[in-house]
Amino acid sequence: MTESKADRHVEHGSLWDYQGGPYDTLLLMMNGIGLVGDFQGLNRFFEKARTLLAEGGQILMDSSDVSYLYDEDSGVEKPQGRYYGIIGYQMSFGTVVGDPFEWLYIDYPRLIKQCEFFGMKCELISEGGHYEYLARITMGD
Repeated sequence: MTESKADRHVEHGSLWDYQGGPYDTLLLMMNGIGLVGDFQGLNRFFEKARTLLAEGGQILMDSSDVSYLYDEDSGVEKPQGRYYGIIGYQMSFGTVVGDPFEWLYIDYPRLIKQCEFFGMKCELISEGGHYEYLARITMGD
């Protein structure tokens, strides 16, 4: 198999500043959509995706419904006043501590509503055994 010049091209920078495309598929696996942080970030991502996708393009993404983290047996209460799937993290290594950040885990019914708001279609491709799913999002008709 011969490697093409395009296969070796790498971009390093912010998605929000990126001007490339158009692409047939945006692939966000291992809950990559979580990088948006919250619903405001998800809305911003959908707006950006419109500029990156070719006509007929798609977004393939997976996520999880993390409501199970708050079941009776866990002893953890759902956050009040905010969506339970926005989880705060902070990374550290030795004495180096990063800034806190939020990661979005979006349940499938809520993803459908967000897509509909943007005039997008959302299709369930697969469900896993532990509240996770794979979805296909298109720009709609």
